[in-house]
Amino acid sequence: TSVFVECAMHSTQCNREILIEEKKNFEQGHMRHMHNIFQEIDIDRSGSMTFEELKSWLVSSVALQEYLRALDLNPTDTLTLFELLDEDGSGEIGLQEFCHGCLRLRAEARAFDLHC
Repeated sequence: TSVFVECAMHSTQCNREILIEEKKNFEQGHMRHMHNIFQEIDIDRSGSMTFEELKSWLVSSVALQEYLRALDLNPTDTLTLFELLDEDGSGEIGLQEFCHGCLRLRAEARAFDLHC
């Protein structure tokens, strides 16, 4: 029995490590996708996006809307989305602010779903 218990504990540890690695890989992939989206939205290549840039892209890009929905982000209320992403209230969203904000919103949406 001790061999069985030891094997089960080792298997559990391996599964835990695999889950952690998969989560890291998923988040890194998500950040790359957010980076690519940011570059598409940042029309003037200033390194930050304005409300108008975000609004313009969300209105004109059905593919971007669908992509954001696939990432569990709701693009329908552009002003609210912009305000939630603009963490420092500067009126512009930088790359890091955008990526981290999208991850945060995604996590909050998932937590809300779990609690409802």
